[in-house]
Amino acid sequence: MLKSIPSNVPEDDIRSDLAAHNVQAIRISQPTKTDKTTRTVLTKYPIFVISLSPVSDIRKVLQIHKLCHCIVKWEKLRNSRPVNQCYNCQAFGHSSKYCGKPSQCVKCDQPHATKDSLKLTSTPPKCVNCKGEHPANYTGCPQFQQHLLYAQNSSQHQRHARKRKPTPSPLLPYCNFPSLRTPPPQNRPPQTWAQIAAQAPNSSNQQSLSSTVESIKSILTLFDSYKLSTLLRSPALQLQTMNDPITKIVATVDTVLACLSSSP
Repeated sequence: MLKSIPSNVPEDDIRSDLAAHNVQAIRISQPTKTDKTTRTVLTKYPIFVISLSPVSDIRKVLQIHKLCHCIVKWEKLRNSRPVNQCYNCQAFGHSSKYCGKPSQCVKCDQPHATKDSLKLTSTPPKCVNCKGEHPANYTGCPQFQQHLLYAQNSSQHQRHARKRKPTPSPLLPYCNFPSLRTPPPQNRPPQTWAQIAAQAPNSSNQQSLSSTVESIKSILTLFDSYKLSTLLRSPALQLQTMNDPITKIVATVDTVLACLSSSP
């Protein structure tokens, strides 16, 4: 909305000055006061409502302070009616600019434009939305109040959503974490392989190894070494010619049993 410009300035002059600033104006309108009977313009207000193209940079437009040799002021257009109502079909939620429905009179529920109404002042009006005895643009209409309540709840919800900050997740205090027990670093000098091999082995491992060797020696004393080598030679030669693993296992078991049966 453009202010501080004389009311007699033509709209084409404003459009050309905006084009000189690389601003494209789609529509320029000026609020006026007209006579209800003769439809003649009585007063022109020094206000111009300008519809800009979607690609226009609003920040660049707000930096324009001189138009038509006047110091101008920009303000955002605020609709006095929070609920959009079409002046063509009298329905809510859209404007007459984008309406494709048949015309409805604001004074009566007849399908004609408001300017073509023949209703007498003595007859009561009738709302086309709720069928009540009032004009269709009456703010006390139940349909209007219902849409007004919805618009207020929607705007309030949007304001709360913008102000609402995400709650951070609670952080665990550091005292709840257990301390990590890591062994202290051991600064050992590097050793050669000869030094490692020269170190004495563990006594427990040495004892278990020696006991295992003694057990094997005691078992071997139960057999005749010459006779055992003779019995194992022929099965060893047979195992080399066998390809089936199951056959090899059976032959090995038979050889062990023969050795055990021939032992004294």
